[in-house]
Formats: sequence, structure tokens, C-alpha cells
Amino acid sequence: MKSVQVGTLMFLLSVGCLAQQPASPSKAKANIASIHAIDFRNFDYPADCGSDDYPKVIHVSNGGWDKTLEGGSIIGFSLAKPVFGYITGGPGEDAVVVGDCEPGQGVFSKIFVYKVVDGKVKLNKLSASVWEEHLNDDWGVSGVRINNKQLLVTYAAGGSHAQQAWDVTSTLQWNGSKFIRIKTVRVPHK
Repeated sequence: MKSVQVGTLMFLLSVGCLAQQPASPSKAKANIASIHAIDFRNFDYPADCGSDDYPKVIHVSNGGWDKTLEGGSIIGFSLAKPVFGYITGGPGEDAVVVGDCEPGQGVFSKIFVYKVVDGKVKLNKLSASVWEEHLNDDWGVSGVRINNKQLLVTYAAGGSHAQQAWDVTSTLQWNGSKFIRIKTVRVPHK
């Protein structure tokens, strides 16, 4: 009898009946009613942080992920609070999530735009080249907001590693298939 119970338990675990369901978009529960129902602080992100030390998909718990490398240095990935609003059209709000890759020196940001479509989570990942004028600045995104169905991305640029030169805000608009930059405003950093 005990072997039947153990066998049944192993079968249930193998098909996922008793295992905790991951929060990735591809494995999220079907028929999600609202983007607000998703716990983005405990979620899987397809963040390409460049280094082979990072996994291709980063499982974030409580808003962050880190790894101690051989030699003691620490790399990480951390999230800002999601911003919700209407930017890609259609019913329902979008969620904009900024994730910062922290490879040990500097910070660079990844921006993810999620929407619930037909009960499933859909990702529109933003390439830095869409919002950032000069790639390879290592300051990261300082904020995002949604205004009049446009996404405003604020980030630091220029200067030295000791002090940024500019605060830059790029205004992005959804054209039906991708985000395009329609305006960039640069002001001296104070």
C-alpha cells in the first residue's frame, strides 16, 4: 500500500498537480482576468543581462535575484514597482516593469511591457535602443510613467562614472506592433 501512495505522489508531482506553479508568462494560469492579478515581484523575466553568469530566464523572488560568483563578487537583478496604464491599445491596462541588471559595476535596465490578451500574459520587451539615445551608459532607468497613452522613460546619461551629466526623458508611443521614440528631452543633471 505504501508503494502505491509513493507512486501516486511521484506521479502527481511529475504532472505538476502538487508542485508550486511558476509565475512565468508562458506557465501562468489560463484566463487571467486582469494585469493587476499578476505578482510581478515573484515572476520569471527573460532578461538578457549579457553575462553568461546570468540565467536566460531570471526567477525573481520578492522583487530581486542575486548570485554570488566564484571569488565572492555578487551579481543581481532587481525590480522597480510596476506602473499600470493604457499604452498598447485594446481592452485592459498594460503593466510596465523595469528590471535592473547589476553585473558588479554599473547598472543597466530592461523594460518589460505586459498585457493580458485572451486570458494570457503577453510580453512586449523594449530594446534599450528604442528609449536610450547613447547605449552603454551605466546609470540605468530612474523612472517610467504613462501619460496620454504614451510611455515616458527617464534615465541618466553622459558624464563620468562619478557624476551623470544629463537627466533624459524619452517619450515612446505604440504604433500597433512596436514602440517608437517620438521625443527626447534632455536637461542638465542637478
